[in-house]
Amino acid sequence: MKRRRALAASAAVTAAALLYVIILSIICSAVMGGSQDDEPASATTAREMQSISSDFLDSNSAATIQAMEKHIFSPQVQSSIQRIFNSRVEHDGKVFYFGSLKYTVEGFWRNWKRMMIDGIPTGSSSVGSGIHSRGKFVLFAGDNIDRDVIITHGKQHKPIERAVTIKGYEFGLANMAVFLSQAMVGGIFDDTCDGLNEQPQELRKKDQFGNPIEVYPISNSCGQYNQYYQDMSCPAGEQGMECPQISPTTTIQSSFNDKIGQRGLMCGPIGTYPEEAKNYKNDFGRSDVQGCCWWGRGPLQSKGLCSMGKMNHYIGAKALADGRITRSTSGVYPDINFCTTPNKICETNSGDGKDTEDLRWTVAMFEFAEKVQRYSNSNWDYKQKLVEYVSGGMNLNEYYPFDLDHSFIHAVSSIVDRGCHNAPNCLPYVGEVTKLPQRREALTIALSALKIPKFREQQVIDTTLEYMKSSKSGFEETLLRYKRQGYSVLSERYRFDDFMDALSRMSQFSSPITHLCTWVIPGCVTGTSMGSEILRCSLQMV
Repeated sequence: MKRRRALAASAAVTAAALLYVIILSIICSAVMGGSQDDEPASATTAREMQSISSDFLDSNSAATIQAMEKHIFSPQVQSSIQRIFNSRVEHDGKVFYFGSLKYTVEGFWRNWKRMMIDGIPTGSSSVGSGIHSRGKFVLFAGDNIDRDVIITHGKQHKPIERAVTIKGYEFGLANMAVFLSQAMVGGIFDDTCDGLNEQPQELRKKDQFGNPIEVYPISNSCGQYNQYYQDMSCPAGEQGMECPQISPTTTIQSSFNDKIGQRGLMCGPIGTYPEEAKNYKNDFGRSDVQGCCWWGRGPLQSKGLCSMGKMNHYIGAKALADGRITRSTSGVYPDINFCTTPNKICETNSGDGKDTEDLRWTVAMFEFAEKVQRYSNSNWDYKQKLVEYVSGGMNLNEYYPFDLDHSFIHAVSSIVDRGCHNAPNCLPYVGEVTKLPQRREALTIALSALKIPKFREQQVIDTTLEYMKSSKSGFEETLLRYKRQGYSVLSERYRFDDFMDALSRMSQFSSPITHLCTWVIPGCVTGTSMGSEILRCSLQMV
């Protein structure tokens, strides 16, 4: 009898220990590096917006940038940041990922940091990114101030208010994530710099099965998705910056030929390319590509007379000629005339044998600083919306799938892709934002990989504990039972509710679960340990 009791007690202890490490493994996995494929909880999120001025965004002190750099190069972020810089290839119905060859983590951070510190001179003290950066365009880094805000989350019938602290540099990280979401869709996913010939046209004739035949006109180089690149001029007051129409004799072919059945973009005099003879017309009725050299380039797909003209005005040959920059100015390209040779952005080298990754990033970061960060009208101001987005919890997309407010990323994507915040009503380019679902997905990946918001760790703990509580019956039926006289009996000594209460209290310590994980699972929890690896290590303890 004593032996049977001892065995029963041993079984109960083992079951409790197994339950403990399984739950701890799930929580540790979420905190130390969650997966974008995690199942979201069935919950909704609402937020109390705090009244915070946006004037601090361009403070960009050395201490702020140092804190941001420390966060980015922490083991937790370094173990996941490559997810942002992975390109995709589809083969046999499957998607494969590989590290982008054109866009690297090192190249990105080198240029982003430079743009936070040095920026781009504007040549005028009245033009800049904010009150702290008059006379230059910089990328926002935030400041050193911690801000206490209230967010409300949880299920609709049981909302929970939580006081959280947001680090000043988290606003800079969120700005970075927004940029990267657009860069992922514009260049990183396809590992390309030049725009793609993407918009098909249906022929009147059909194939042998009666299906419409789709073709990709060579003239898509002139414009796609209701955007005619040659007519993308600057707004009133900035027309002097835009490029003149390029010489009709100019011949340029993109550096990338895309998917099977499609061709890369190209321009040249009428009759240069055999494809013109097919007379396939684009949305604008053109079948030739004379003067059509303004397609999108770089991670943000910068396109048109105005974008290229502004680059030339601020970072290119015209900036040097007008005295806004010198040859010693960091991050500029005085020898490139972006109006006559826009193809330089995507060439393999810049003439000196060096790869042009820095140029690709600079073009995109300059456009983001000049076009997006400065965007403001009577209805929508980027800086204020960024502050509201961050202080509101950044949507926590991975865990709260219902009733989310995607208006922020939708508006930013509209500015990047269409030139105003409320597509499809962006005159004169009426139309939907291209690849909007992918841009939403990309922002979720970027926020998760950058491990922001930082209070997300506690959010993950709460969500995990809630999920475990909802699975009480399953755990009691499989783990908290022992054999007695041939029957399976629920343990009265080791109860699920008591265990969950203790685990919940343990998770509330400062820097809570990371310390708990590291202490309980020594040698297993590292910057790269995740999911099944942590669970494997945990089970070795039982």
